[in-house]
Amino acid sequence: MKGHIRERTPGHFAIVLDVGEADPKTGKKKRKWHSFTGTKREAQKEAARLIAELDAGTYS
Repeated sequence: MKGHIRERTPGHFAIVLDVGEADPKTGKKKRKWHSFTGTKREAQKEAARLIAELDAGTYS
C-alpha cells in the first residue's frame, strides 16, 4: 500500500504516504503525513498526485 486518506474533521483530510522501507528493528513503516482541505474527491486526487511523484522519484 502506497498511501491512504483519512478524514479528520468535515472537509479536512490527512493524506498518509508510505515513503520507505520498514525499520528492521521495530518493524514500523516510514510514513509522511500531509494536511489537505477540500472535498474527499479532491483529497483523493491530491493523494494520487503525491503517489505518482513518489513512484517517479520526484517526491521531496
